[in-house]
This record gives sequence, C-alpha cells and structure tokens, in this order.
Amino acid sequence: MAIGGDEFILVLPGLPREMAIQRAHSLCEAAARLDTQVDGRSLGALTLSAGVAGFPENGMTSAELLTAVD
Repeated sequence: MAIGGDEFILVLPGLPREMAIQRAHSLCEAAARLDTQVDGRSLGALTLSAGVAGFPENGMTSAELLTAVD
C-alpha cells in the first residue's frame, strides 16, 4: 500500500488508543473551523477523514498497519 498525495501519517509513540482517537477527532474538528481562502474566496469547510491503528494489536508491519488504518 502506498500513501497518496492527499494523505499523511501521524505517528504518536506510546499514546493510548483512546487518546489517539481523541486526537484524530480534534484534528478533524480543527480543520472544519479553518477559513481557507484562495484568491480571496473561501473554500468553505475543510473535511478530513482519519483512521487509527495501533502496534501490535492492528499489525506487526508497516504494511499491516497502513492497511488497518485505511
């Protein structure tokens, strides 16, 4: 699995799963509040989708973790 141009990975070592999920929700909410403009025109609300996967419960390799989070 490859990461596309509109995707990014956030690695949070040692962060418990529930806190990682909360962080993902916070990022999505913050993006929705942004007032992004191009040439003086608002793009409207931005939306993000997020997945959370943990090592080792969701995979032992980077490929397995990417598949789980996708």
